[in-house]
Amino acid sequence: MVNARLVYILETNKWLPPFQSGFRRGRSTLDNILRLETSIREAFVILNKSDEFPPWKDISLSFIDVFERWYKSTTHNLVYQSMFYYYRQQFSGYEPVFTDGSKADNLVGTAVVIRNSIVSGRLHEFCFVFISEIYAIYSALVKIADGDYENIIIYSDSKSAIEALRSVSPFKPPYSAEVC
Repeated sequence: MVNARLVYILETNKWLPPFQSGFRRGRSTLDNILRLETSIREAFVILNKSDEFPPWKDISLSFIDVFERWYKSTTHNLVYQSMFYYYRQQFSGYEPVFTDGSKADNLVGTAVVIRNSIVSGRLHEFCFVFISEIYAIYSALVKIADGDYENIIIYSDSKSAIEALRSVSPFKPPYSAEVC
């Protein structure tokens, strides 16, 4: 009874953010996940527009997962630093883009460093670190699609984001279709 009254007061006074899904009747966190997945797919559509990219340009995504052999809990920071420098040297002809997402207390944010600019943003406090990491990569893709870039390498420290993006395919049904 108290819960119903509290929800009524929060809803009628519009004190809950529009994307708040938890503790609301008829809403699910799946709604926000589907919104995020749609945004990611739209980013890939932007990258594959035929009128923006001539057919002779190869638009391809490759993933290098240097974390698959290393465990964060047992690997010294110097190993990661030397791996980073190794890959920076291997891909010196590529323009680096750095992404990061983080959460501290009730603050969630993302950042992208590309060329001489920083794109940062604040997300809703209920977002997870995973969402902030994915959103940072999405922001980088949007920035890349809007600019004049040739060879890009995106650096992310989020293994879960890399794994999630690796499984996205225009020929594979979305996660929501697999769940239903």
